[in-house]
Amino acid sequence: MKEDVLFEYENFNSIEGKVKRAIQNFLPIEEFELISVKSKEVIFQKGSSPEGLYLISSGKIKISTNGCDNREHITRIAVQAESFGYESLLNKSKHIVTAVAITDAKVAIVPKKIFYYLLESNLEFSKTFAEILSLDGAFKDLKFHDILYKPIRGRLADALLLLERKFILDGNGKIVISRSDLASYVGSVRETVSRLISEFKEDKMIETEDDFLKIINRDKLISVSNLYR
Repeated sequence: MKEDVLFEYENFNSIEGKVKRAIQNFLPIEEFELISVKSKEVIFQKGSSPEGLYLISSGKIKISTNGCDNREHITRIAVQAESFGYESLLNKSKHIVTAVAITDAKVAIVPKKIFYYLLESNLEFSKTFAEILSLDGAFKDLKFHDILYKPIRGRLADALLLLERKFILDGNGKIVISRSDLASYVGSVRETVSRLISEFKEDKMIETEDDFLKIINRDKLISVSNLYR
């Protein structure tokens, strides 16, 4: 199922676990620099030089770029135990995306020299990043296809189901994301997303409070997603 591919990519499951284990076998995560960032604080900008691989200890980070219309397009939302910033390291280029905290977060930075050492000396580590890049490409292709062919109502249902699975680490099932960020994530505008959120709420599929969303009828939301498959 297409949804399973999306969930596999966004959660990274065992793949992210392999990354963390390989790094911890070299040096405990606690030994690396740990930075604390506030909500909306920029971690790195598109066009800046990479410092290393970023591992999220807590919090949520959005990875985005600007299109030809100069609007922000969120390509990924990373959560606790996931990594980001690897594209520029693997390409040995400047960052092609921007990373900004959605919530207060703590992020460990694995220096470039350690990342490259593991990549060259640890076959499992290098194979893991080959898997990540493969999933990365598959997810972006699927997301682009959905933006072209799937109505916004279906894309929003997909996004909420996916984000719930990612945000479940909070233990309360709440999705913490602004309407603007949610719109950027599904390829729409804030006004349209706000209207659909209100409709989903009226249909008793979700609950809302400020920037919190909570799914209360998952089956009904899945049925909305399946209408547009």
